[in-house]
Amino acid sequence: MTVRPSAVSARTAARSGAGTAPVRRFGHYQLLRLLGKSEHSMAWMAIDSRSEQEVTLVMPRQQPLGEALAAWTQRVRRAARLNHPHLARALEIAEHERWPYVAYERLTAVCWSERFSRNGIPAEDLADWASQAAQGLAYAHEAGCAHHDLQPWLLSVDDAGRVQVLGLEAPGRDAQATPVSAMDELRLVRDAAVGDVLALGIVMHHALCGAPALDQADVAKVVGMMPPRGNDFVRLPWNVPRPIPDARSEEHTSELQSQSTISYAVFCLKKK
Repeated sequence: MTVRPSAVSARTAARSGAGTAPVRRFGHYQLLRLLGKSEHSMAWMAIDSRSEQEVTLVMPRQQPLGEALAAWTQRVRRAARLNHPHLARALEIAEHERWPYVAYERLTAVCWSERFSRNGIPAEDLADWASQAAQGLAYAHEAGCAHHDLQPWLLSVDDAGRVQVLGLEAPGRDAQATPVSAMDELRLVRDAAVGDVLALGIVMHHALCGAPALDQADVAKVVGMMPPRGNDFVRLPWNVPRPIPDARSEEHTSELQSQSTISYAVFCLKKK
């Protein structure tokens, strides 16, 4: 039986470290530890000073201003209204000094990156995690929402093995990605959904191998290094059954752009 660190042990370690370091605050939150950051988003483990509740704060790396901030708030609030067991519930959507954020309850959950190790996650565990994450993403995509920056620290798993996706729409969109019509919005969401599915596959690769794909921790940058924008390929780890197509190989690109491919990959992991 594999023994893994629980959320309680991670929480205790973060609090003990916070006791010896300068207190960092963000509004009414005390920041305990940076869980992860990418080019587009970051997540912090924090405590709400009003309720003493531990939360995960997710915010964009680039500060949206004016109309961009209003659009960010509208999209995030719309995504937060989705009710699905594998989508994390937002406790608060607000801004501090015009910097927007979303707070999610942490309870007994830790992010996937806190569970990762050099030995990799057992295939049967990862199959269960990925299946749950894919269900949450599929529900969001069908509702017209997307994540835009799926990372290991924006996926959580609790002591009971329940997985949730954090940060739907929170990373924000590029300025040039502002839709001018309903058709543009549909196209943007569709393209973002394709990116979410590919990102989940890259996270699965990291989990199995025990190291980030292409030695790059930012999943979005890995995607950018792959065709059609780049020339690198992410090959499957040796311990994954071969029926799963290699990521972004030319003959399987369309397969990787569907939720069913993730489901098939999960099926292969469970059969291993």
